[in-house]
Amino acid sequence: MAFGVDSALVEEELPDYTAVNFGLYAALGTKMMLELSEDSIRAGDIVILIPEQQAQTLSCYVNGEALWQGLDGAFSLLGRLEREDWDSLAGQFPTFAARKPGYVLSGTTPALTGVYSRASFNAYGDIAAEDCTNNIMSGAYDSTTPILFGRTCRRRTLWTC
Repeated sequence: MAFGVDSALVEEELPDYTAVNFGLYAALGTKMMLELSEDSIRAGDIVILIPEQQAQTLSCYVNGEALWQGLDGAFSLLGRLEREDWDSLAGQFPTFAARKPGYVLSGTTPALTGVYSRASFNAYGDIAAEDCTNNIMSGAYDSTTPILFGRTCRRRTLWTC
């Protein structure tokens, strides 16, 4: 979503709402993004789900390595995860734990360059990198790409259209 939403336009079209772009790294998996946002959604909120159109993000996949990187510094979010997600995390913990002291001692973080660096996004979380200005669609959306799917993970429907 970070690469496909204009939050200012959403707020212009829905003036009674504040847009929050929770677009994250697709490798986390759509299931994980929904789980991490679930506690922040209130009655009356409008949630627009726009997953990347690929098998990984349209599944119940959870990437433990990417999740450890995303949770680093916000470990309180671990309590929002479902029990079934812990296997993926447990398998990747040794790698995460082995790399972490090196980052702490050197004062660095995993290198995120180019379009994935923090500087590429605006305050909403929308992509704002100059390299991406040619990706803006006429009419603000692609009418030729309907979403026609649904997925259920562990008795919970994540999305249907």
